[in-house]
Amino acid sequence: MNLTEMSKNDLVELSKAISAQLAVHKAKAIVDVKTIMEQYGMTLSDIYPAAERKLSKAPRYTAVRYVHPTDSTQTWTGLGRRPKWVNAYIAMDKPLSDLEIRV
Repeated sequence: MNLTEMSKNDLVELSKAISAQLAVHKAKAIVDVKTIMEQYGMTLSDIYPAAERKLSKAPRYTAVRYVHPTDSTQTWTGLGRRPKWVNAYIAMDKPLSDLEIRV
């Protein structure tokens, strides 16, 4: 099979067929794993002991530190990527400290 000679529609159809077949393989693998786990009386915590600890932790919430100057529904904690509105504000040569929430 020479992919360079295939039309766009043929490639799209092939991609869909591949995705469908991968989903079938994945579903079969899940059934196989569940069968083996039941056969040996295993749980996920037997396989991934750290996973149980992570699930039992209460979620951590980070306080909002920055707010949009005109739309208070747009906020940012200061963690992760900057939102577009923060980048736009900084691009106008305004300091990030102007957006800080002051208590």
